[in-house]
Amino acid sequence: MDAEDALARATADGHPWVLPFVLKVLEAREGFADRVHKSGALLGVWIADDPETARRLFELGADAVATNDPSSVVAVARELRGRAADERIEAMIQLRSGDWVALYLDPATGELWKLFYPDGHLQGGGLPYLTPIPMEDAVGEFAVDPDEIARELRKAKRTPASGDLLDWD
Repeated sequence: MDAEDALARATADGHPWVLPFVLKVLEAREGFADRVHKSGALLGVWIADDPETARRLFELGADAVATNDPSSVVAVARELRGRAADERIEAMIQLRSGDWVALYLDPATGELWKLFYPDGHLQGGGLPYLTPIPMEDAVGEFAVDPDEIARELRKAKRTPASGDLLDWD
């Protein structure tokens, strides 16, 4: 089954994860992981035992990679996850924060993102994990008002020089 078929089947059946084989993900059209995330699912890939293949999968947007060599693949995941989250967060607006969790708004796309620390029980919390969150989940988990998000988007579209709203196009 190709990756797009796996996505269609998983979302049709309401599964939280899409789990295609590694070669199918590498062969998929550009933006496959984005399509998975926009569907509300997470992308898990099986099986990648070498760190470079795992690195490529994580760079493509995989949320998890099954492996027979956890020590090398986990090291790659931790390195990339921490760096990617840090870079992405710098361009976002923080709307809410709490114990080891925060809600961010991407002003470029209007998407909401949840930042959390899966290893929050460890000293220092471990590496951050950043994942898209649907509006209804953000409202429930963070008590955020959709009107507040719209106001923040409007503010983000103002230019420092003129204060005029920028076009969305």
